[in-house]
Amino acid sequence: MAATSPATRLVTRAAREVLRPMGLVQKGRSRTWIDDHNWWLIVAEFQPSGFSQGTYLNVGVNWLWRAKPHLSFDYGYRVRWTTTDPVRIAEGDRHTTDFVAYQDERQFDDAVRALCQVAGQRVGELRELFRDMRSTAEELNVHVTADGGWSSYHAGIAAGLAGDTAAAHHQLTSVAAAEPTTSWQKDQIHQARELSELLDDHPAFLARITSTVVTARALLKLEPVVALNLM
Repeated sequence: MAATSPATRLVTRAAREVLRPMGLVQKGRSRTWIDDHNWWLIVAEFQPSGFSQGTYLNVGVNWLWRAKPHLSFDYGYRVRWTTTDPVRIAEGDRHTTDFVAYQDERQFDDAVRALCQVAGQRVGELRELFRDMRSTAEELNVHVTADGGWSSYHAGIAAGLAGDTAAAHHQLTSVAAAEPTTSWQKDQIHQARELSELLDDHPAFLARITSTVVTARALLKLEPVVALNLM
């Protein structure tokens, strides 16, 4: 077994002190932490560099109505933070960075503790942003990209679950009408077409999404849940 790097050891220690009390759980022995909300996850990843010891910070949402054996950042990803004190999330500030380099143990320990606070701040923002299905549908609809694809797919499912059938039809049929160029796009289009046909039967649509979430949780080796509140 390869020895744990000093950077990884310090990241893990800081995350256990800051993120674990917030309810996040470390994924195995990795530098990834998960905030589990049954049908969606917040993923906080302290991504190492391939060139030097240190860490980036990626925080985003993984929707579980798409079943797959790996985590994804379906909403949100790379976080930037200030290089001034106090450290905080800042996208437009001139004095920002997205990487902490390991120079020595004391320097990195202080920096990564501050970075864990930034991660916690972003987790709190996402918890509030997606507090229920209606707010989720509204937010995803605003952020549909021009090329549609996954942003339309996720927005369509959220709208359908929130009871906005017209918006769900619009988003899912736009995905279904695309011309596939890869195998995953063919599957995406097939799923969107099937889901759009279920929208007029809300119990059937809900049952289909519930089944997908259960499958997704199993593939990701997450704890099964007794009840999924998808309303």
